[in-house]
Amino acid sequence: VRSHARSPNLMVSIDQGNSWSYGGLLTEPDTSIGYVNGYFKYCGNGVDRIDFVCTEHHPRDYNTSIYHGYIKNNQSFNSYSELMDSLISDKNAPKPADFTLVYAADTVIQDTTYTRCWTIDLQIYPDSSIATIFKTRINDSPTSPSNDPNHVFFYARFNGTEWTSTYLGKAGSKLYSSEQDYTGLGALHPNDLNTIYISTPFDPRDDTDLGVHEIFKGTTTDHGASWSWTAITQQSVRDNLRPIVPVWDEENTALLWW
Repeated sequence: VRSHARSPNLMVSIDQGNSWSYGGLLTEPDTSIGYVNGYFKYCGNGVDRIDFVCTEHHPRDYNTSIYHGYIKNNQSFNSYSELMDSLISDKNAPKPADFTLVYAADTVIQDTTYTRCWTIDLQIYPDSSIATIFKTRINDSPTSPSNDPNHVFFYARFNGTEWTSTYLGKAGSKLYSSEQDYTGLGALHPNDLNTIYISTPFDPRDDTDLGVHEIFKGTTTDHGASWSWTAITQQSVRDNLRPIVPVWDEENTALLWW
């Protein structure tokens, strides 16, 4: 819950949600900016571990990067299983930027600077791989509500030794006036490490401007270094946004969007 310090706090129920108790503070801010200190995505293994990726603040208020850590045994750790917080049930906690850096703001690739990252999806897999999709702005720009920056999607994977990231494609401009960083989003396949989906108004195969958000399926055969794309929706008259893939099994996939 976004409560104490406008940061992620834990609430715990041991009776199927009939009652709740305070579980602790996951991270605390270096400085309090805006109305939230960190945007998080979570993924649990259903047994003993919850992974997360996060930013320091809202990308409108801060030039955010992406970080990763996980919770286990009432403690928090970075990607390399180094202890970050020996007791998460109190109100003393690391800062988001104390965890493992996945992607740094102001990364430059071929003369383009990528800024103001935001989390989109996170999955952990049986082989201990971790994957995340996030978006960035293309270059930095003023953050007034009238500003309309361009965005792109990135994919990152942790193989147990290092995080690597891959540019996926254009994500378009903002969806509506009050949030400069809202995009069509994307989804990782929870049962297939090598499949993803994105919602974008640009065809990731050739950057054709489609004029409307379509859903594309991406597959990789080289651990996420490159992707092949297939259109799931085509010639739509309305935006197709926010793809979600619920857990099923390796033989079946359900893809939801609106």
